[in-house]
Amino acid sequence: MKTFDILIDSCGEMPRDMREAYGVDFIPMYLSTDIKGDIHEFPALIDYDGEYDFHSFYDLMRKGIRIRTAAVSEAAFEEYFREAVKRGHDVLYLACSSGLSVSVELAKKVAAKLNAENPEWHGYCLDTLISGFPIADMAIKADAMRKEGKDVNEVGEYLDSIKLKYNQFATVETLTYLKNAGRVTASKAFFGNLFHVKPIIISDVKGHNVATVSEKGRRASLQKIVDLTVEAAENIEEQTIYISHGDDEAAANFVKEALLKVAKPKDIRVDKCGPIIGASSGPGLVICYCFGKEVTFAGE
Repeated sequence: MKTFDILIDSCGEMPRDMREAYGVDFIPMYLSTDIKGDIHEFPALIDYDGEYDFHSFYDLMRKGIRIRTAAVSEAAFEEYFREAVKRGHDVLYLACSSGLSVSVELAKKVAAKLNAENPEWHGYCLDTLISGFPIADMAIKADAMRKEGKDVNEVGEYLDSIKLKYNQFATVETLTYLKNAGRVTASKAFFGNLFHVKPIIISDVKGHNVATVSEKGRRASLQKIVDLTVEAAENIEEQTIYISHGDDEAAANFVKEALLKVAKPKDIRVDKCGPIIGASSGPGLVICYCFGKEVTFAGE
């Protein structure tokens, strides 16, 4: 049976050690800055080993420099997919939510073109309807099924059937970056910052990041994402809970310790938030992910 490559993008948040352990490839989205009219574009590398290291990246935003995001290009997808065809490999692309990026639609377009040229080749482009570590967890599941001899379509269809069972609960230090990214209105950001209101952000059934309930103060918002994670997780003692942060390791560790006081997950991984998610949410972002109750909330 023909094997397949597992591909993620910059929203996959699967650091190099995990990618190497599970045989996962990476294709970057892009970022750009405009500093006094000097526009500079650079790849959004999950490991922060390119243009900026982790701390310097978030320092740009602290200095008031806006970082814009861009999808993976059609040309990049075509180059990767054609190389896979040459190797005799199908491709499973675990894409960032279509509610956040057009990357998955561009990949589907390229995959359809190559499939028409090579009917025996398959490119399964899965709209995960989420971003971050859930995509890494899907990649781990995909690798296990690949080793069992499952083909790309079997694996893609299985992951498609469970993708809405991944839950995301996040909070931010300030609403300013969400306002810049169009996630909240300017007035809500102004009054939220003024009164220290911290929204809890989830990924809804359409794959949009939606600000739902709000908490007064940073500590309360961090505790709230712990409470929501425990409520949503199923068989938490059998799963890895993922926590990522935008240059606020202390806050991420607070969430970890608070979680351990009320639950006993199989494992907890605390790591850096990727640059695409970070650019939209800003320094101080903390996200907790779990697998459990199916997401049913639909934002506006």
